[in-house]
Amino acid sequence: MRSKSYLFLLLVLGLGLLSGYLYRITTYNYGLDVRGGLRFTYQLDPEQLAKLRPEARSDAHDRLVQTLQNRAVGPLGVAEPTVIKKGQDQIVIELPGLTDIAKAREIIGTSARIEMYHAKNVVSPRVTFRPYVPVENEKTGTPSVDFTRRSGSDKVIKYGDPEYKRIIDGWELILSGTDLANAEPQANGLGGYQPLMTFSSEGARKMERWSRRYAGDQEMIAAVLDGRVLSIAAVEKDAILSDNAVITGKFPTEWVRNLTNLLKSGSLPIDLVPLSSEKVDPTIGMNALDQMVAAGLVSFGLISLFLIVYYAFPGFVALLALSLYVLFTLTALKLINATFSLAGIAGFILSVGMAVDANILVFERFKEEMKHGRTLHQAIHLGFNRALPAIVDSNACTILTSLVLLQLGTGPVKGFATTLIIGVIISLFTAVFVTRSLLLFFVDSGIGANPKYYALGRNWFGERFEETANEKPLQIVNNYRRWFWISGLSIVVLLPFAFLGGFKPNVEFRGGSEAVFSMEGSQVSSAQILAGLEKAGFEGANVKFGTIAPQHVALSVPKADALAEATTVEAKTEIVADAAGLGGVGVLESEQNADGGVDVTFASSAGLTAEDVEGRLKDRGFEGATATVQESSDQERVAYVTIPPSEKLSAVKKDVDKIAMVADAAGLDVNRNKGYTEVGPAIQRETLQNAILGVVISG
Repeated sequence: MRSKSYLFLLLVLGLGLLSGYLYRITTYNYGLDVRGGLRFTYQLDPEQLAKLRPEARSDAHDRLVQTLQNRAVGPLGVAEPTVIKKGQDQIVIELPGLTDIAKAREIIGTSARIEMYHAKNVVSPRVTFRPYVPVENEKTGTPSVDFTRRSGSDKVIKYGDPEYKRIIDGWELILSGTDLANAEPQANGLGGYQPLMTFSSEGARKMERWSRRYAGDQEMIAAVLDGRVLSIAAVEKDAILSDNAVITGKFPTEWVRNLTNLLKSGSLPIDLVPLSSEKVDPTIGMNALDQMVAAGLVSFGLISLFLIVYYAFPGFVALLALSLYVLFTLTALKLINATFSLAGIAGFILSVGMAVDANILVFERFKEEMKHGRTLHQAIHLGFNRALPAIVDSNACTILTSLVLLQLGTGPVKGFATTLIIGVIISLFTAVFVTRSLLLFFVDSGIGANPKYYALGRNWFGERFEETANEKPLQIVNNYRRWFWISGLSIVVLLPFAFLGGFKPNVEFRGGSEAVFSMEGSQVSSAQILAGLEKAGFEGANVKFGTIAPQHVALSVPKADALAEATTVEAKTEIVADAAGLGGVGVLESEQNADGGVDVTFASSAGLTAEDVEGRLKDRGFEGATATVQESSDQERVAYVTIPPSEKLSAVKKDVDKIAMVADAAGLDVNRNKGYTEVGPAIQRETLQNAILGVVISG
């Protein structure tokens, strides 16, 4: 028997050492609510989806996930994006570390279907009587070609105008995005770059067939991306196009790089309809993470103290097993690359409590057996065997409920459920196997052979009822009226307190928008904010206060060509913010420096390191720019302003402008914005329905 105990001990020690090694060499994958960044939810276009066969729908969904993953890693440069399918027709995309929600939405949401057209209604060198004349759009940003009528009208027909689409509808499609094999930047000989596209074998045949048909005619060929004409030019005389083509023009270098990366990542097999977007500030998440870790450590300490004080030696053994449980669970979660979101960490902490509960059930049964005259060995075996059904039953119920959450919940809820399920399964192993093995080893080795070590006389929690349970059982069923009255009176007395102050559902349950603002130095009350919002037409808004740990990023940008046309500090600040990936983040202070550049401090770095910011600025031509991330241990008071679906906000396109509108109505400083979330009605309805359904099924 003793040799078997030593074998069990060696096995437990081996598992502990292996887990410790694997824990050390793996890293945590923190969730978006901890690291900060952007989260988008899209729906596959219902009309396009309805035209596909069932098997084709699933294939399109899978290809969308891969394409969006490529876009997040390529054009957006996200190291660890998360792209997951939700249901049969939705996709959730999480982009840690990003702050420019407009840029991310543009790259993620575009179909990226590059198409080459024969522009049959545009004047060419040899056919000058056609109705439309191309006009180069010299604006920076997204290059495009505009048009005017040859008849002499001064009106410029721009992208987005109904006539612009009609012009393209009159063209002949030569080849589409599926015929593209590769795309890469090519030097244009003028110090810049232009996109070079290489076609597949089928695409090359289509292009060659078209160019031979119109050989020598110098017809106009146009490159169109998502309905916008990027370039249009006449084919050179007697040229035969085949396997590649260049989009000619004067383009920003970053735009060329983003476009070629986007084209290489692939076009979307089906269009996406945006449902919700969310910008998460990491200062809120990191502060909450620190608080949760501190709470977890305090809880673990209190549990350890209780186990040792009340159960004595078995409590010490349970503490060892519990420590191994924490190591096993964290290692398993890291190995499967589980996301450590705030909800997931909460699930892990809850699973620790479940592990303690299993040990308590065992020890109580063990004490009963000892009181009935069993030996230590007999009491240990019987205690574990007779407590096992209760342990399995309670854990099975937890797992079943977690499976419901896993199926119906949103991202954070799924993380909570996943972590809890894994934790509960491992807790079964540690409570039944590890604790038992350690106890048997200590008993067989003589270390724990003295019954006095087991605190059998400590009856602090009603054990006296157990001693008289057979002679004087506590009458519950026979006196059911009394207990129903006690329960009913408790509900009647306490129920009104649930409605005091009213329920304040967050943006996921209400739909609409939620903006977070710093309240440092402000004495504005929630009533004043609500009054301002109502006066501005935002009825039914909610305001909640909380705290975060502030985090700022300070930039010093010297004079650069990109700032040459900016005549004000505000204009320079906007250019620098866009280049640094901090567009839409609150500006604390900004001033022109001695070099003719700008020094600016932003309210939040959104998880970016100084190296990240400096690298982005260098890529955009800001040589010598420096960045400093400033963190503070002080707590900063913030207000969460939740506004139900509003036509007034929906009419505004840019999130920056929406934040400014909310701040102005609420009487808050727009530069103190800490985050913005937007949830469409489809997501709101689904969240509410799934919450109700989850409660009903779990019950």
